[in-house]
Amino acid sequence: MRPLGQRDRELTHRRLWDIETGQILRVFTGHTRGLTCLFWSGELIATGGNDRTIRVWNVHTGECLRVLEGHSDLVRTVAFDHQSGRLVSGSYDKTLLLHDIYDAAAPDPLVEFRRAHTSLVFHLSMTSTRLISASIRRCNDR
Repeated sequence: MRPLGQRDRELTHRRLWDIETGQILRVFTGHTRGLTCLFWSGELIATGGNDRTIRVWNVHTGECLRVLEGHSDLVRTVAFDHQSGRLVSGSYDKTLLLHDIYDAAAPDPLVEFRRAHTSLVFHLSMTSTRLISASIRRCNDR
Protein backbone atom coordinates (compact mmCIF):
# COMPACT_ATOMS: atom_id res chain seq x y z
CA MET A 1 0.00 0.00 0.00
CA ARG A 2 1.33 3.44 -0.90
CA PRO A 3 1.60 6.24 1.68
CA LEU A 4 -1.14 8.86 1.71
CA GLY A 5 -0.32 11.84 -0.47
CA GLN A 6 -1.74 15.36 -0.15
CA ARG A 7 -4.51 14.62 -2.68
CA ASP A 8 -5.61 11.53 -0.69
CA ARG A 9 -5.79 13.55 2.52
CA GLU A 10 -7.95 16.17 0.79
CA LEU A 11 -10.37 13.49 -0.44
CA THR A 12 -10.89 12.07 3.05
CA HIS A 13 -12.41 15.26 4.50
CA ARG A 14 -16.08 16.11 4.49
CA ARG A 15 -17.11 19.70 4.98
CA LEU A 16 -20.39 21.07 6.31
CA TRP A 17 -21.15 24.46 4.72
CA ASP A 18 -23.52 27.28 5.58
CA ILE A 19 -25.17 27.98 2.22
CA GLU A 20 -26.13 31.53 3.22
CA THR A 21 -22.62 32.69 4.19
CA GLY A 22 -20.39 30.20 2.37
CA GLN A 23 -18.57 29.50 5.63
CA ILE A 24 -17.30 26.06 6.60
CA LEU A 25 -19.12 25.05 9.78
CA ARG A 26 -17.43 21.72 10.41
CA VAL A 27 -14.81 19.40 8.93
CA PHE A 28 -15.28 15.67 9.43
CA THR A 29 -12.08 13.61 9.29
CA GLY A 30 -11.58 9.90 9.73
CA HIS A 31 -11.62 7.88 6.51
CA THR A 32 -8.13 6.77 5.61
CA ARG A 33 -8.79 6.85 1.85
CA GLY A 34 -11.07 8.81 -0.47
CA LEU A 35 -14.74 9.46 0.26
CA THR A 36 -17.18 7.84 -2.18
CA CYS A 37 -20.66 8.56 -0.76
CA LEU A 38 -22.64 10.23 2.00
CA PHE A 39 -26.18 10.34 3.33
CA TRP A 40 -27.53 13.00 5.68
CA SER A 41 -30.72 12.70 7.70
CA GLY A 42 -31.57 14.66 10.83
CA GLU A 43 -28.62 14.84 13.21
CA LEU A 44 -26.63 12.05 11.55
CA ILE A 45 -24.41 11.81 8.51
CA ALA A 46 -23.20 8.46 7.16
CA THR A 47 -20.17 8.32 4.87
CA GLY A 48 -18.57 5.49 2.91
CA GLY A 49 -15.14 5.34 1.42
CA ASN A 50 -12.35 3.63 -0.45
CA ASP A 51 -11.13 2.36 2.93
CA ARG A 52 -14.11 -0.09 2.86
CA THR A 53 -15.68 1.45 6.00
CA ILE A 54 -18.85 3.34 6.83
CA ARG A 55 -18.69 6.08 9.42
CA VAL A 56 -21.65 7.61 11.26
CA TRP A 57 -21.21 11.20 12.42
CA ASN A 58 -23.03 13.64 14.69
CA VAL A 59 -23.68 16.64 12.43
CA HIS A 60 -23.55 19.14 15.33
CA THR A 61 -20.35 18.02 17.02
CA GLY A 62 -18.47 16.29 14.18
CA GLU A 63 -17.93 13.29 16.44
CA CYS A 64 -17.60 9.91 14.73
CA LEU A 65 -20.18 7.77 16.54
CA ARG A 66 -19.63 4.43 14.77
CA VAL A 67 -17.22 2.79 12.33
CA LEU A 68 -18.89 -0.07 10.45
CA GLU A 69 -16.95 -2.68 8.52
CA GLY A 70 -17.59 -5.77 6.45
CA HIS A 71 -17.09 -4.87 2.79
CA SER A 72 -14.09 -6.15 0.83
CA ASP A 73 -14.09 -3.26 -1.67
CA LEU A 74 -15.00 0.44 -1.66
CA VAL A 75 -18.37 1.45 -0.22
CA ARG A 76 -20.25 3.17 -3.06
CA THR A 77 -23.63 4.00 -1.46
CA VAL A 78 -25.21 4.32 2.00
CA ALA A 79 -28.66 5.11 3.39
CA PHE A 80 -30.31 4.85 6.78
CA ASP A 81 -33.71 5.02 8.40
CA HIS A 82 -34.10 6.78 11.76
CA GLN A 83 -37.27 4.89 12.68
CA SER A 84 -35.65 1.45 12.50
CA GLY A 85 -32.09 2.52 13.33
CA ARG A 86 -30.89 0.55 10.32
CA LEU A 87 -28.20 1.58 7.86
CA VAL A 88 -27.60 -0.23 4.58
CA SER A 89 -24.43 -0.03 2.50
CA GLY A 90 -23.66 -1.12 -1.04
CA SER A 91 -20.21 -1.84 -2.36
CA TYR A 92 -18.13 -2.60 -5.42
CA ASP A 93 -17.80 -6.06 -3.84
CA LYS A 94 -21.38 -6.62 -5.17
CA THR A 95 -22.90 -6.92 -1.70
CA LEU A 96 -25.30 -5.07 0.56
CA LEU A 97 -24.81 -4.98 4.33
CA LEU A 98 -27.46 -4.02 6.89
CA HIS A 99 -26.23 -2.49 10.18
CA ASP A 100 -27.90 -1.27 13.38
CA ILE A 101 -26.58 2.25 14.00
CA TYR A 102 -28.14 2.69 17.44
CA ASP A 103 -27.24 -0.62 19.15
CA ALA A 104 -23.48 -1.09 19.38
CA ALA A 105 -24.05 -4.53 20.96
CA ALA A 106 -25.98 -5.83 17.91
CA PRO A 107 -24.18 -8.20 15.52
CA ASP A 108 -22.38 -6.25 12.82
CA PRO A 109 -23.54 -6.52 10.16
CA LEU A 110 -27.08 -7.61 11.07
CA VAL A 111 -27.69 -9.06 7.60
CA GLU A 112 -25.33 -9.74 4.70
CA PHE A 113 -26.81 -9.76 1.21
CA ARG A 114 -23.89 -11.58 -0.41
CA ARG A 115 -24.02 -11.96 -4.18
CA ALA A 116 -26.97 -9.56 -4.21
CA HIS A 117 -25.79 -8.28 -7.59
CA THR A 118 -23.68 -9.65 -10.43
CA SER A 119 -21.87 -6.32 -10.80
CA LEU A 120 -20.91 -3.23 -8.82
CA VAL A 121 -23.61 -1.77 -6.56
CA PHE A 122 -24.09 1.91 -7.40
CA HIS A 123 -27.13 3.15 -5.52
CA LEU A 124 -29.69 2.14 -2.92
CA SER A 125 -32.52 3.54 -0.88
CA MET A 126 -34.53 2.21 2.04
CA THR A 127 -37.51 2.58 4.32
CA SER A 128 -37.93 0.91 7.70
CA THR A 129 -39.17 -2.28 5.99
CA ARG A 130 -37.92 -2.21 2.38
CA LEU A 131 -34.68 -1.84 0.45
CA ILE A 132 -34.02 -1.16 -3.23
CA SER A 133 -30.59 -1.35 -4.85
CA ALA A 134 -29.17 -0.72 -8.31
CA SER A 135 -26.22 -1.99 -10.30
CA ILE A 136 -25.12 -2.05 -13.93
CA ARG A 137 -26.40 -5.56 -14.59
CA ARG A 138 -29.47 -7.43 -13.46
CA CYS A 139 -29.81 -8.74 -9.91
CA ASN A 140 -29.42 -12.41 -9.12
CA ASP A 141 -32.83 -14.08 -9.12
CA ARG A 142 -33.90 -15.44 -5.77
